[in-house]
Amino acid sequence: MFRFFTNADNLPHGLSQEQLSHLEGQITNCTDEQVGQTCSICLETLEHNSHIINLDCSHFFHSNCLLRWYTESSTCPICRSNESEQTHTIRLPLEQLLMMSTEVSLIFYYPNNIRQVTNWNTHTTIVEILQYIGRSCNTPNPNLQIRSDSNVFKTTESFSYLNQPLLVFNVSSGTEFIISFF
Repeated sequence: MFRFFTNADNLPHGLSQEQLSHLEGQITNCTDEQVGQTCSICLETLEHNSHIINLDCSHFFHSNCLLRWYTESSTCPICRSNESEQTHTIRLPLEQLLMMSTEVSLIFYYPNNIRQVTNWNTHTTIVEILQYIGRSCNTPNPNLQIRSDSNVFKTTESFSYLNQPLLVFNVSSGTEFIISFF
């Protein structure tokens, strides 16, 4: 039998939910100067429609990549500037604060009339949802489409478009997605 002892103080610590929510509020579109540069986390090229976050240290990343990074670490991936030491004051109306829940419940309607209720984090990407649906189907590499009242996503769309978190598309709890194959 082996036992492993760790010092919890040496383990990486991510940002608090409040700090992550503050970063979500800083999501912007890529500027002309940033287009063509590389996100240092996923190593993908930034495009005009890329959603990014600019940090106080002047580094910028895909918003989804950085939010995931900060769930495990509190430092900039490049210069190790500590984001958790930054202090931010956030003043929001109570109604908006209550809508900032980090969990959403989505309802999937499959072609065979099966209804499935699933729970996701607002940082979950459309790519991850399409992968989940694809794994639950018997068809290898199916071309999928998921449609709600306000959004339509297809597996044939660009990765950079689909690799954005649910919060970017204003997907809220209780959203119903109709799944179809093409």
